[in-house]
Amino acid sequence: MARSSAAGLNVPSGFAARAHGTLFAGVVYADSTRTPLADAEITLPELSLATHSNERGIFRLTEVPPGTHEVVVRKVGYGALETKLFAAMAQTDCGACGWDCEGYAKALESGETKDVSLCTPGEVETLDELVKLMKEAGKEYEGA
Repeated sequence: MARSSAAGLNVPSGFAARAHGTLFAGVVYADSTRTPLADAEITLPELSLATHSNERGIFRLTEVPPGTHEVVVRKVGYGALETKLFAAMAQTDCGACGWDCEGYAKALESGETKDVSLCTPGEVETLDELVKLMKEAGKEYEGA
């Protein structure tokens, strides 16, 4: 009998700065029971990146470039989970900009700051991605 619950994805503090991209890590669990799922496949299809969760449901993908990416999680007997991953900030929560990474993103979104150059750990890749996102959103920005 196949299980009917869908796979869930929990990504606590799932990013860390890397030289050429970010680390995407998290835990795959069953939605209904929140039981970790071993051997689930986690893919970022357009990047041809894939991995499997370990016996505790934990997974890691390295070198994820900044941008928005599709994430697909599959496990036999469970419904597939398809979602989007947004990777722009370096996700170090260093505070150099005056916020944690989520706070800086919210400050840019709300207009509290327009300076896209404050994420120093993110270097030029983050700056370029933030400029692109601000332009796409029709928001004013400075610092680039």
